[in-house]
Amino acid sequence: MKRFNLLPILTAVFFILIGCSADKIVEQPLECDTNVTYIGHIKPILDNSCAYAGCHVVSFRNGDYTKYSSMQRDLLSGKFERWVVKDRDMPPLIVPEGKPTELTDEQLNLLKCWKENGYAEK
Repeated sequence: MKRFNLLPILTAVFFILIGCSADKIVEQPLECDTNVTYIGHIKPILDNSCAYAGCHVVSFRNGDYTKYSSMQRDLLSGKFERWVVKDRDMPPLIVPEGKPTELTDEQLNLLKCWKENGYAEK
């Protein structure tokens, strides 16, 4: 009976696994239009996805996103970026009928560019 040597097979598997674990996903650099503003680009996203009855409107405990001036606290603290862009917790999963439960990649890129441009209003 012929003996089967596992050492070459285990060595090959080891090197395959090591090679695969070294692969890293490279993020593409963000290409920003330097004119991304609250009024021109961001307000329509917020009005549709965040600032509606029962969510980020006047007197809402987690922030009013109906006006640029009322968003300043969340923008400066990083809360807006963390919830919306990094954690993608907003919009929530349960929303009124016809409202989106997540932002599109294009909308997220606009929000990232808005931050890169210093959260410009106009």
